[in-house]
Amino acid sequence: MAGGTRDAANNTKFLWWLVRVLKNEDGDLYPPGHAGAPKEKCVCLACSKKLAAQTQRIASHYAQKRGCGVEICVGATSQRLDESETDFQESRKRQFIAAKERCAEFLKEQERLKEKKREVEGLNRVTAGGEISNKRRQTTLPHARSRELQEAADVSLARVLYLNNIPPFVLDSKSMQVTYFYGPAPVEGASEEEVTAYKAHRASQLAKRCAAEIQLLQFKMKRGVFARDTVWEVVKTVSAADFWFLYGGAVKELQLPAMRACAQVSGAGAAERGHKVMNMVETKTRNRMHCWK
Repeated sequence: MAGGTRDAANNTKFLWWLVRVLKNEDGDLYPPGHAGAPKEKCVCLACSKKLAAQTQRIASHYAQKRGCGVEICVGATSQRLDESETDFQESRKRQFIAAKERCAEFLKEQERLKEKKREVEGLNRVTAGGEISNKRRQTTLPHARSRELQEAADVSLARVLYLNNIPPFVLDSKSMQVTYFYGPAPVEGASEEEVTAYKAHRASQLAKRCAAEIQLLQFKMKRGVFARDTVWEVVKTVSAADFWFLYGGAVKELQLPAMRACAQVSGAGAAERGHKVMNMVETKTRNRMHCWK
């Protein structure tokens, strides 16, 4: 396994080196002194003497260069493996053309892999300003207009608050009112105006980050792929029962993962309470809910 990986890496390294050399477009694979000349030793075609490619060349030993990168000894000019000058040049030309075709295929494959990587990253990358970095996907994401998307916004806000170690909110079970907290004052003993400005600034920052989370959440909802980690983060932030009363009956994509998360995190009590809420919200799935183990 290791040997195959090393061979593939060496082959890729050689192809990149060959691409750099072929940019000369002069018919020479690697002229003497070129930065892309091979560091390993090459063998003379006639006398089989090993010549270090990067060492200082001696004029009395080296003769003409034939485009293949292998230097020919001076004494071997008349013993060129019984090849005529025309056959020698033609063979080197064919090698050069084959090398160019191989490099063209290699570059095309590298470009295809880069394009595929950009497409994959563009699906999940969200910028700090709330815009999808992939412009082609940006027009497919609608703004939050429905109740489901508003509930998704609340879920995203709770997740951002949790990840920033900020107490998210306090739920009044009677009035069902949610009180948000944006963190402490910037400095101890700050004035009321400074505290108000700090809270407004904090809320603005959270709103920008939540906008990005909402767009990504909507994108996954439209394709039936809901962020399972989001449910776990919110369940760990608030109690499972309060989480279910807040979000479980409104967002269909949240129902199945929320029920499982409530059952595993908070025990049978929260799961039983969740069953009752589910029965009121979605009667068609009542039998399925009670069959869960």
